Amino acid sequence: TRSGIDLGAHLILEKNLMLESMPDRVNRGLTNEEMDHYRQGFTDGAESRRPILAFVRSIPVAGEPAEVVNIMDAGRKWIEARGSDLPALFVSVEPGTMTDEDREYIRGWKNVTEVAVGGGHLVTEDSPDEIGLAIDKWFRETAASAGVS
Repeated sequence: TRSGIDLGAHLILEKNLMLESMPDRVNRGLTNEEMDHYRQGFTDGAESRRPILAFVRSIPVAGEPAEVVNIMDAGRKWIEARGSDLPALFVSVEPGTMTDEDREYIRGWKNVTEVAVGGGHLVTEDSPDEIGLAIDKWFRETAASAGVS
């Protein structure tokens, strides 16, 4: 807080910063029509944006919030325990926002298929077709190798 003001809450609830800054996180930019679509549901003032604030505050930073870190750690341990029987599709986004350490961790899984797509923070806006085609191809190949039709 600064001067008794919760700056993060002010920026998200009052200024709608998470939505209004979206074009800065999409490499191709967003049209006015697309932005109007994203704004739907968040136009009734500050309270309509409270879920966005809750989401932002749940993103782990320096081990907090601990309950979210614990859930993420448990998920990672579950994946590691499953070993090679768990097929995974890794959509590697270039340049993306993932660290090299995280990329190498996923590449170390035994049954991972990697596909590279271009994009930034909101990759589904930058490469929606490439992601959809990659998921379709991976699912079909994974189902076929498992004898599922």
